[in-house]
Amino acid sequence: MAKKLGFAILSVAIDAPDIHANAWVKAIQKNPNIKLRGVWDHRINRGRKFAKRYNTDFIPELDSILNDPDIHMVGICSENNRHAELTIKSALAGKHVLCEKPMALNLDEANQVVDVIKKTGVKFMQCFPKRFCPIHQKTRELVQSGKLGKISSVSMRHGHPLGFVDEYINDWYTDPEQSGGGVIVDQAIHSIDFLRWVFGEPKSVFAEKSTVLENLPVEDNLVALLRFPDNVIATIESSWTHRAGLSTIEIFGDKGILIQNYGDLASIHDIPKKAPKPLLVWTNKEGWEEYDLPIYHKKSHEILAKEFFNMVIKDEESLITASSGKRVVEIILALQKSADTGIRISI
Repeated sequence: MAKKLGFAILSVAIDAPDIHANAWVKAIQKNPNIKLRGVWDHRINRGRKFAKRYNTDFIPELDSILNDPDIHMVGICSENNRHAELTIKSALAGKHVLCEKPMALNLDEANQVVDVIKKTGVKFMQCFPKRFCPIHQKTRELVQSGKLGKISSVSMRHGHPLGFVDEYINDWYTDPEQSGGGVIVDQAIHSIDFLRWVFGEPKSVFAEKSTVLENLPVEDNLVALLRFPDNVIATIESSWTHRAGLSTIEIFGDKGILIQNYGDLASIHDIPKKAPKPLLVWTNKEGWEEYDLPIYHKKSHEILAKEFFNMVIKDEESLITASSGKRVVEIILALQKSADTGIRISI
């Protein structure tokens, strides 16, 4: 490729080491065909700090990025309530879009995003990094191969301990207007995408939420029940109060079971020295098998960005489409409604 494709970052509301926007820059640094062309953020000091870290320009005017012909792609890492607006503006300007989750905070905005992506023909990828972890990929392969037989139930935990971190709970994450909610939109959303990816579209949801930490205006814990095709029942647990853990996914079939470890932030912070392997499978014929796969939770964001860049360069279809992002928004809204009303919601 004679000319490098330009990539700009729109906001760095999530500035965590090794993941999100920082991981995107790492992917750029390893790709000779991509160049980081600048950073924009409505919070100027935040944007300047990030731009300085990577020796790139801070661009104070969003239109300067959208009108720059040398910028072909954008990565949106803003507060949740800005995702849809920034995606729509970027797509209308002809920029390919890598967008943090969720796509939008309501269905009207989600529909607008899907429509504009279809209308403009730009590439779009939603950030669901679980799909790019070798352990999760192997889990999906084993389920869909039939090795476990007919699946009856699934249990999945996805949480972290950031509810105990002042910088987290005192920022936009716990402001309902900017975030769209608490742990449901922050953590349960990852479980929802993973389960859809493996088992198809859920038919109904039922949820209970709670707020354990003091003075939070949003929920910090969730337990939910989802019914999938073929009578698969899945329970998910999401939390901001999980300091450590081991097994994060258990899948039960009539021929075998699967246990996955270290699939969330709580688990990988403090893996014990004599810990079990990341993936264990028991079958009627073979007994226990261990899969010693790499734990890529922190690397999965970088791999996701790498796949996004390859998709644009090769003009391929998105692995995580706008329509998929919209469907997850629908399910998240159903979970919120169920948790608020105590009613099982069909979707």
